[in-house]
Amino acid sequence: MPSRRSFNELELRLAYVAARSFRNIRPLKWDSVGGNRFRVSVDAVSDQDQLVVVDYRGSALVRVDGKPTYALDSYHRFIPLTRGSHVVEAEFTPYAAFGEIVDVNPGEPYLVTRSYSAWRLWAYGRVILDLARATGDDALRDTLLNALTEALKRVPFTTVSRLQLMLAAKLYGLPWGVRIGQIVTEDLGNVFAEDSTSDSAFDDALGVLRGLLGGFGKVGVVFGVGHAHIDAAWLWPFEESRRKVLRTFATVVTLMKRFNFTYVQSSALYYQWLLEDDPQLFSEVRRLVDEGRWILGAGWVEADANMLSGESWARQMLYSQRFYKRHFGKYAEVLWLPDTFGFNQTIPQIAKQSKIKAFISFRVI
Repeated sequence: MPSRRSFNELELRLAYVAARSFRNIRPLKWDSVGGNRFRVSVDAVSDQDQLVVVDYRGSALVRVDGKPTYALDSYHRFIPLTRGSHVVEAEFTPYAAFGEIVDVNPGEPYLVTRSYSAWRLWAYGRVILDLARATGDDALRDTLLNALTEALKRVPFTTVSRLQLMLAAKLYGLPWGVRIGQIVTEDLGNVFAEDSTSDSAFDDALGVLRGLLGGFGKVGVVFGVGHAHIDAAWLWPFEESRRKVLRTFATVVTLMKRFNFTYVQSSALYYQWLLEDDPQLFSEVRRLVDEGRWILGAGWVEADANMLSGESWARQMLYSQRFYKRHFGKYAEVLWLPDTFGFNQTIPQIAKQSKIKAFISFRVI
């Protein structure tokens, strides 16, 4: 038997790792409370519990115990919870991720306990497989596949349940996802069950993977900063942009309570909307700004950087900096424009005179 597994074998093994990241799965049902609002009561047994929703249509602001907490959309399908009893309410709008108008469907909620150890191993493994497929370097490909093969020996496949397979296929688009209706049947419930692999086994596998690949590439430091790019005027009405801001800010605040990262958010207009729509959440953002973890981005909105006159740019800086100074006690030091196709030559001078220290963009044309 060859020491190195094939692409298909490794992909399937990782699929089972992803499925095994879902544990203690409990199907639930929404109660309709009118106006595209749906509610469910949950009893979380640990701080690793999540409400996972599949097959929904539209976007939703999620409130946990009445407080804006998270979003449901194309990029957010897991609602983190803390231990205890909660009432989760989802308020849907009929807009999909790129402005498509759809018929609202709240989908199917499941309360699960997540193994973040298994999830991290799957995430690392997927990136390694993608790199191995893309590289033209045979030696690098062999090293990547050998390392992944060796790591996965630490978590031998034993069994997996029907619900684990279903959630993984729907949420991650796994290799057998197209045939999910054929292979994930009720009959599996009589054959397979959740395995008892401990988190330490997945952590050990990830440690092996990191150790085998630790000597690659040039030594350096990579800095990652979170950001949510939201167009004020886009493919939906302003009212939906405003709801999108509330959903996004609530999601980021929730994540920043759980994970240590830095986040930058542009557009003073969005902070004004938040102040008007949810003063308590605004206060939480202000606390994160005070801690230096949430970075203010100058500008009233993320403007088109080609068409504006110098006077208009000056107003952008004046209005946003005045707002930030009044409500946060400080000026923004970053001009964050990630989505404009070129830049007016007056921007550097105006930005410097507006107390801006850094300009950041990453549009690739």
